[in-house]
Amino acid sequence: MLIGHSALTADPRRIAIVQLVTVSVISLAVEAVRGGIMLTTHAFPFAAMTGMGLATAFVLVAQNWAQRSIPANRATLIYTLEPVWAGLVGAAFGEIFAPAQVLGGALIIASVVLSQWKS
Repeated sequence: MLIGHSALTADPRRIAIVQLVTVSVISLAVEAVRGGIMLTTHAFPFAAMTGMGLATAFVLVAQNWAQRSIPANRATLIYTLEPVWAGLVGAAFGEIFAPAQVLGGALIIASVVLSQWKS
């Protein structure tokens, strides 16, 4: 809802920067508490993390831009499909899901859909 409110007046890139910085700081703090940040000198993990970071930044800017014209409750329903697509891609690449995982995911998605349902 906050993004929906801010998206009308703020630059989507600035909102994305705030989102990325906030998550990065919290993630680094949690990792420091868990036992330290694992650094590597290999090129592939660094390139993969950089690519995922850039892809995430692009997606956040696109979502913030699109949310200018979509109500917050509809955006919530669209965002709910993200784990569905992640599960389908994972399954396509051979990931096996336990029945409890599928049930838990379905319950989470159902709860979000029900919370946004218009009476």
